[in-house]
Amino acid sequence: MARWCNAHELVAFHPDHATTYRAFESPEGLVIWFGFQSGQSLREHQTSSHAWIQPLQGRVRLEVGDGEGTTLKPGQAVALDPYEAHSVVALEPSILQVVLVPHPHRHTLLKPAPADADPERSEDHRSEPPERGGDDRGSS
Repeated sequence: MARWCNAHELVAFHPDHATTYRAFESPEGLVIWFGFQSGQSLREHQTSSHAWIQPLQGRVRLEVGDGEGTTLKPGQAVALDPYEAHSVVALEPSILQVVLVPHPHRHTLLKPAPADADPERSEDHRSEPPERGGDDRGSS
């Protein structure tokens, strides 16, 4: 069954921090849309998944752990290997699409699930999905 989504309608912007919207999630992968106001950022982090990072709106500066960095705008993307440290800062109001494959079993920005969590519903990296346009910064 097709599921139609529009990031420009679903991603909220918050004046104090980046926001997330889980556009798609399955055991095989996760698609997250981040909403950033100019100057907002995600600290250096990493994931157990391959990451495809692509701006849908605006421009962001992406830095990777080895000191390499670039400015990305719509139509451009970067692929990161698992556990490749990276950080992001928005240069203007931006929506950033991140595709994680396979679904991450570890991500340093997401809250760990309780030890007694049902493994069919929740792995060690997951938190409850945010409500539409909600905040899911994943800080501990």
